[in-house]
Amino acid sequence: MGRSAWRVVALGLVLAALAAASYLMTHKPSLTDEERIREVLREAEEAVEAKNVRGCLQHVSESYHDEYGNDKHELYRKAIAGFRNVEPFNLTVTVMQIRVEGDRAYVSLEVDFSAGERAVRGVAMDVVFAREGRRWRAISATNYEECGAAL
Repeated sequence: MGRSAWRVVALGLVLAALAAASYLMTHKPSLTDEERIREVLREAEEAVEAKNVRGCLQHVSESYHDEYGNDKHELYRKAIAGFRNVEPFNLTVTVMQIRVEGDRAYVSLEVDFSAGERAVRGVAMDVVFAREGRRWRAISATNYEECGAAL
């Protein structure tokens, strides 16, 4: 095979690889609701550790209300105040159960949180998510204020 034939073969292989990559990028298998919720929790965990308020609250619904009387605006205010702590944050979220019922998901978690040397371990939390368009956002949560003991 001559040089020009090899170039044609190489070009064909490159074009085939690009077509395959394009197909894979545009035809990703869709995630299940449970997988999407796990992804939301992972992103929120990373946002807390990075002290990224916007990253945390993007997963909270505008209709959020909880047993402590907080809404999304109040969570924002508390996050700003809490993230001023200079100690590094470490958050580990363990999903105990996810139950999806239509456009609602009920999630039981166990949370370990530390800020520097202070830590709380094994805090049981329940979070209710609502499907908003293609996204899942928290609409209520319980026991999260126990994590504040580490601040």
